[in-house]
Amino acid sequence: MNHYPFNPSDYMMATAHLEPLSDLCYRRCIDLYMDQEGPFVANAKQTLSKRLRVNEDVLSEVLAEFFFDDDGMLHHKRCDEEIAHYRAKRAGAKKAGSLGGMAKKQASVANAKQTLSKRLASAINQNQNQNQNQNQNQNKEESSTNSKARKVKTEISDEEWMAQLKANPDHQGINIDSEYSRACEWCSKNSTTLSRRRFTNWLGKAAADKPIAIVAKKPFQSVTHNAPTGGWKSCL
Repeated sequence: MNHYPFNPSDYMMATAHLEPLSDLCYRRCIDLYMDQEGPFVANAKQTLSKRLRVNEDVLSEVLAEFFFDDDGMLHHKRCDEEIAHYRAKRAGAKKAGSLGGMAKKQASVANAKQTLSKRLASAINQNQNQNQNQNQNQNKEESSTNSKARKVKTEISDEEWMAQLKANPDHQGINIDSEYSRACEWCSKNSTTLSRRRFTNWLGKAAADKPIAIVAKKPFQSVTHNAPTGGWKSCL
C-alpha cells in the first residue's frame, strides 16, 4: 500500500502508556505491516528487529501487546481491516476499469442523446415563440390598419359636420353659427378645447333651453245664416 488511513486520536489513546522506544517500534511495525499488506512471521523476530532497526526485546513486548498469533503468523486486527477494505476497493476499481471503455462509450452516447434532445426541445420552443410573436405582431398590424381605415372613413371635414348639424331636425330653431361662437368663447375663458363631442352636448343643452313656441288659436267665428224671406215655412 502506498498510503493508508491513520487516526492520530486512536493511536494516541492506544499508545499513551508506551515508552518512546516502544512507541517508535510500534509505529514502525504498523508501517511495515501496511506496506507488505500482511502479517509477520512469528518465529522471525530477530530478522524483523533488524528490518525495523529496533531492539529485539522492545519488539517482543510490542508484538505481545498489540499483535496476535494465528497459525504462526502475527496479525494486527485494525491493520487487517484496513487492508481488506483497500483490496476490495482496488478490486472494484479494476473491474470498473476493465469495462471502462464500453461504459464510457455508453455514457458518452447517452450524454450526446440527452444534449441533442435538449437542443431540439429548445429549438422547437424557440420556433413556437417566434411564430406566436409573429402572429401577435400581424394581428396588431391588422387591427391598427383596420382602425385607421375606419377612422379615415368616418372622419369628415368641419364644413360637412356643421352642415349635418344644421340639417338635424333636433336643431331646428337654433342658430348653429351663433352657438358655435358662444361655445368657442366659453372654452377660451375656461382654458379648454372645443371638441365636436363637447359642441354636440352644447347644442343638446341649447335645444333643451329653447322656449316652446305657443301657437295662437284663431278666434271663434259664429256662423250666421240668413233667414229666408217667407218665414220658417219656406224652409220646409
